[in-house]
Amino acid sequence: MDQILYRIKEFIFGYEDRIEAFAGGMCAYKLMWLVLAGSLLGCLLEMCWYRRLRGKWMSRKGVIYGPFSPIYGAAMSGFVYLLYPVRRGNLLFLFVLGAAMGSCFEYACGFLQERVLGTKSWDYSKKKFQLHGRICLEFTFYWGIAAVVSIRFLYPVLSRMVEAVSLRRGPVIIGGLFLLFLADCAVSGAACIRQRLRREGRIAVYPVERFLDRHYPDERLAAIFTEIRIVSGKECGRETKLS
Repeated sequence: MDQILYRIKEFIFGYEDRIEAFAGGMCAYKLMWLVLAGSLLGCLLEMCWYRRLRGKWMSRKGVIYGPFSPIYGAAMSGFVYLLYPVRRGNLLFLFVLGAAMGSCFEYACGFLQERVLGTKSWDYSKKKFQLHGRICLEFTFYWGIAAVVSIRFLYPVLSRMVEAVSLRRGPVIIGGLFLLFLADCAVSGAACIRQRLRREGRIAVYPVERFLDRHYPDERLAAIFTEIRIVSGKECGRETKLS
């Protein structure tokens, strides 16, 4: 058992980036991989969370096609990139710094979603020590844990995975997956913006607007984004609830 624990400790805390490998050190390819992995892990984590809360499996995707929640991918890559210089620092320091960073990021995401899309995906108004329903003390604590886990535990594993890819295939694999991810984000964002315009009574004029209305109606978006609520007025599509 002691030998197993030693190997685990050495694998995590003794890890050093292989500068000579594909995506060695902190580089763009590694950040792309972190965004993809964080988006997938975040989506799965939320599905399990809502399974415990609601007693059933629910779609917790942040995009239309892939099993991704981009907010978590951006958070993980941000944690790793910003905390990378102090990744071997005190755990309490990493926790506090990560909690502050995560809360600021979550508040900014909630604010932008309300202003741009006129909707919200979460609401902490009924929780204690909350600010405008966008952040609360409980989830600030979770952001701190997420930061520590991301930089001290997940990063060594994910970094080794991407460094194991060959130099010839690496750019094609990572770059191709990331481009598909960005395309999914772009289509999803366009569909949500068009949904807001429909709520405001804007008739489709351009071909792209008619395409979005035809392929991404309110009913389809409501089935995918199960916790979306509009900021004011009557919600379009299926009725859903916030936690």
